[in-house]
Amino acid sequence: MRPESHSHFLTEAAIVAKLTHPAIVRVRDFGVSPMPDGQDAPWLVFDWVSGRTLADDLDERWNDPPRAPWEVLELMRPVLRALAMAHAQGIAHRDIKPANLMLMARAGGNDEVPVRVLDSGCRRCSNSTSAASRPG
Repeated sequence: MRPESHSHFLTEAAIVAKLTHPAIVRVRDFGVSPMPDGQDAPWLVFDWVSGRTLADDLDERWNDPPRAPWEVLELMRPVLRALAMAHAQGIAHRDIKPANLMLMARAGGNDEVPVRVLDSGCRRCSNSTSAASRPG
């Protein structure tokens, strides 16, 4: 990783780490560390989530009847709200796809958000967004 890439990665990671929304898997820490071969490797630490991706779910449901429109809306509403919140802060995901949406394992009767946005490293920041401090 080139030194100018370090700065770009750390700036984006700091901004993304400040995003807090129930439908976004949170970045807890980040950095750039030297590897044994002398190269530097960027890294992110996310909250642990349990479930399966929407891509896996769609593959498993291939021969099943499609979800009703109201089911799709209920499933995607938290994702759309999370993306709108990020967009309002000058952050765009750039890689929304079924493999980057995690359907959460839900305990019976709780009101946990049913889907979370993964892959925070794919976001980019507008010029108007300032760099954030490291998460604490």
